[in-house]
Amino acid sequence: MHTKTKARFWIFYNGDFVKLTLAPGKMLTFGFCKATDEGWTAEAQTFTHCGDHITRQWMNDGADCDGRLSEGGECFCPVAHLASRIYDGDLELRHPMPTWQDAGQAYQRDYAAEAAGY
Repeated sequence: MHTKTKARFWIFYNGDFVKLTLAPGKMLTFGFCKATDEGWTAEAQTFTHCGDHITRQWMNDGADCDGRLSEGGECFCPVAHLASRIYDGDLELRHPMPTWQDAGQAYQRDYAAEAAGY
């Protein structure tokens, strides 16, 4: 079943809760890159409203004294489950969050290990 309504859901991003709204067929991409005390770090996420589910593609990249490490993947959540779990972690705020399911598209690259032949 494909929904024609906008999907609204909470994510935890960059230290705070953010509510996203996506219309069917639309995509939202955001991220950041910044220097750290040992190198740099970058993060990007893309959310796509696919009708009956939301797809989330993510990427983390960075380098420090141990070298560069990249990782990423894809997961999804049916629209009906966008508020199916409560995030309570160490934060005072509580918001209903999506229950993401792994889409089997994860990867990780350790550039220093690859250069060393591992």
